Amino acid sequence: MKKVIKKIYFELKSVVGPEFVSDDPVICQAYSGGGYGKDLYDEEGRRPACVVLPKDVKEVQAIVKIANKYKVPFIPVSTFYIAYATPTKPNTIIIDLKRMDRLKIDGKNMYAIVEPYVTYAQLQTEAMKLGLYTTAPLCGAQASVLANHISFGMGQTGHRTGYGNQRILAVEWVLPNGEILRIGSAFIKEYFWGEGPGPDLRGLLRGYIGHMGGLGVVTKMAVKLFPLPFKGTPEPTGTTPHTTFTLPSDRFRWYILIYPTPEKAAEAMYEIGKAEIAAVCMRAPVIWRSIRRASSKEEFWDLWRKEKEEVKKTKPNVVRVLLVGFASRKQLEYEERVLEDIAKETGGILKRVSGTASGECFKPSYSVRAYLPGGRFLSLRFGFDSIDHALKFLKVGAQMKRKYIPPFIDDEEECGWIQSYDFGWHAHGELTFYYNSTKKDLSKAKKFEKVSLISDLRLKAYTGYQYPHTHLFLGPKMGRYHIILKKLEKAFDPNRLSNRGMTVSYTHLRAHETSLHLVCRLLLE
Repeated sequence: MKKVIKKIYFELKSVVGPEFVSDDPVICQAYSGGGYGKDLYDEEGRRPACVVLPKDVKEVQAIVKIANKYKVPFIPVSTFYIAYATPTKPNTIIIDLKRMDRLKIDGKNMYAIVEPYVTYAQLQTEAMKLGLYTTAPLCGAQASVLANHISFGMGQTGHRTGYGNQRILAVEWVLPNGEILRIGSAFIKEYFWGEGPGPDLRGLLRGYIGHMGGLGVVTKMAVKLFPLPFKGTPEPTGTTPHTTFTLPSDRFRWYILIYPTPEKAAEAMYEIGKAEIAAVCMRAPVIWRSIRRASSKEEFWDLWRKEKEEVKKTKPNVVRVLLVGFASRKQLEYEERVLEDIAKETGGILKRVSGTASGECFKPSYSVRAYLPGGRFLSLRFGFDSIDHALKFLKVGAQMKRKYIPPFIDDEEECGWIQSYDFGWHAHGELTFYYNSTKKDLSKAKKFEKVSLISDLRLKAYTGYQYPHTHLFLGPKMGRYHIILKKLEKAFDPNRLSNRGMTVSYTHLRAHETSLHLVCRLLLE
């Protein structure tokens, strides 16, 4: 195999040039683990055989064809925040797309064409100069716009602009066999529309989550942009890590509504959606305040110890709302009066938040501090249905979580994060868990993930993110969708080379029975 690897390396050099491919053990080691989920989802991680940096779609296509020629696995990465980009098979090629960072904005038609390494920070800066913006995820403005749109896509302004898959237009896509597929108007080399005249395969590109590199490499994508009430580059303020930028207070204002129960908070979110006001509307865990304000683990614990006692007594349920006068100052004043009425009618305490918090909504910088409480964090109990649905399964999850404190840090949470989309027509629900990175804590975190998914099935709730390692036991209980995934993999990636195991992580059902599958069968049959 060493001779084959040398041949592969030689051919890769002929495609990208010797300076853009490396098999240096030190460089390759840096690609052996991701960020979120590290040590939890990449326990079988290993060092890749080499790393290659293509500059365009033709070079990506050539690299994928080389991988197919020699039957070696490959994994595309961009900003590399998720551990599911970790190599688990020998002789893996990492395709690092950081050289592909071209950005083009069509201001008149309000969309942007991005390559994989265009970040939200980059796109927002250029879009704001034209009076436009897009929804940035809470995972931070350092994330890839393209990768986030096809993998997750949550964002605070989704209350007004919708979920990630709703914002995807035309796409250029290198399939696992090396063929190029252009969907939507990309079929005619234009990127303004996702539904034609070429095939609309955005549902294959991603459902709730996406294939995480399991069905090839997306090399170009058009995403929707939305109008802002100003043009220009906002003035930056603060000192790292507390950096943000200011937005005019006569057009942007943050508020919080405080309620005694999650149910009352949900009621307020529904009313805000019915009134079709606000750019952001979400129930936020109270521990996020201390996480956001802290610069270090020590500072977080100092803050949280002080706030925790008050949280224990009051059990606040905080709804964060950003009002934006998109059309005029009068619009903002009108929405402000409506919000005041909603607060009175629902029994909430309304407070205006001073400062520059609105800037963080468009370029989040504090979310990487999620690691501060314990060194590791995990998100579970995901859902994408109604606000009531999120409320139901998150409350159950919060109760279940109490049994796992420790290792999970006690955040005094009754419910979790509920993010409104499309003015409350649907919602994303999520529970976050903070813990240390010891083997014992990791083991308990994995156990809780299993228990949580079983609970979701019993509740007939949305069963979290269907990550690859969950398909085998979720599929039989959810319309046998795992069989469909297997057929898709066979059709598009017959050699099983594209981030192998990400589409569906099994070969034969009986050959891969594990204790997890047995537990689920015993509890659910």
